[in-house]
Amino acid sequence: METLNRSILNGSIRNTEMKDVKRWASDIAMDLWEEKISDVYSNCGKHASLPEDVRNLNFSIMIMGIHTLPSVDKKIQKTKLTHPMIDAMRELLAELMPLATTIDSLKASIVKGRAPSTEPPKEVNPNKVVKTCPCCNRPIAVVGSHMAHHGYERPGDGGQTASCPGIHFPPLEVSSAGLQWMIENHQARLTHTIQLQAEKDTIESLPIRIAGERVTITKASSRWASSFRSYEARLVSDIRDLQSDLVGMTKRLKDWKPEVSPEDDSPSP
Repeated sequence: METLNRSILNGSIRNTEMKDVKRWASDIAMDLWEEKISDVYSNCGKHASLPEDVRNLNFSIMIMGIHTLPSVDKKIQKTKLTHPMIDAMRELLAELMPLATTIDSLKASIVKGRAPSTEPPKEVNPNKVVKTCPCCNRPIAVVGSHMAHHGYERPGDGGQTASCPGIHFPPLEVSSAGLQWMIENHQARLTHTIQLQAEKDTIESLPIRIAGERVTITKASSRWASSFRSYEARLVSDIRDLQSDLVGMTKRLKDWKPEVSPEDDSPSP
């Protein structure tokens, strides 16, 4: 909340801070929906006692994060159905929508990159060589014949890893080996995710996050129905993202040519 308030006052927010704010707000939204709506009206078999039209409306709603609230709010405001569950939804949405609207309004104020360092500027190394990492496609220093150690934002879940796999390969200007490895890695992940989607109805447990803590739930949990719907949607999203990444990387590999150094390009004596 402190980050959100500071960003509103400053009129800007770092993209890394935006991710943290959205994660924090999404945890709040999903926990409150579970507590005030699902646990009260639909979990543990209670959905069977709901009128069919109300039950169908409830099944059509997926709270996957703070960004999904506007569409849910639109759907609830539009319905002419009357039921205590719908009244509770309207009441909770009235509480949460200002938060969703505030976060959405900050999208236009996102500042990419890290906050400027307050440390004195480091001495520039005139001999430093910077080239393109074949895995994350960013300009990174070269140490010896390979990329220098650097972090990497994992595709799909967006998690930050300690090290990009590009450190095991020469820069893209020199070799396409790292890019080929990334394509193979993405293809393997895509195949695995498609398999998970095909087997989704057989799973017996799911890892979820509750109030920032990672826990594992089973089908006996009151959170299973909503968590499973989120799991299904995440698989669809991951498949779409991996397919999109593969299209871009495959084109990059097709167009790839090694960089020609001035020495290589000079005429023979």
